[in-house]
Amino acid sequence: MGLADELERLQRLRDSGTLDEEEFRRAKQRLLDGTASVDDAKDQQQRQQRMRQWAMLLHLAPLAMIVLPVAGAAVPLVIWQMKRNEFPELDEHGVPVTNWSLSLLIYSIPLYALSWLPLVGWFPLYVGLVVLVLFAVRGAAKASRGEVPRYWFALPFVGQDRKNP
Repeated sequence: MGLADELERLQRLRDSGTLDEEEFRRAKQRLLDGTASVDDAKDQQQRQQRMRQWAMLLHLAPLAMIVLPVAGAAVPLVIWQMKRNEFPELDEHGVPVTNWSLSLLIYSIPLYALSWLPLVGWFPLYVGLVVLVLFAVRGAAKASRGEVPRYWFALPFVGQDRKNP
């Protein structure tokens, strides 16, 4: 396949939305320099898509806390540790999610204790559940766009969290 054919395939990938403008520009430059092909750009795009999917799953993993509180803290840590060698950029997501899920586990203890007070009832746990779901969905949505969300009130347990002060 000649250079013109490769450039045409690259243009089709951009027109279909598979490559954004920046990815198209870099891939085109590599083609013109003779250092890459369209398949390299497509492979890079697919790898980036897989990384974003794992990041989304990582942000949704604390929802396991609804079923079993300890699982909500363990599942994100396990996913992060399993995939961090394949996707080093997943560390940006793993640190804040793990810190947030461990913080949720700690915060759930006083919320549960408050739920036994006669005037308070189960309201604190319902509020905690709503916060858990909202933060998980918000985090997954941002991860799908390639952003790293900030988790407020997350205690720093693991790693250097660059997004949370």
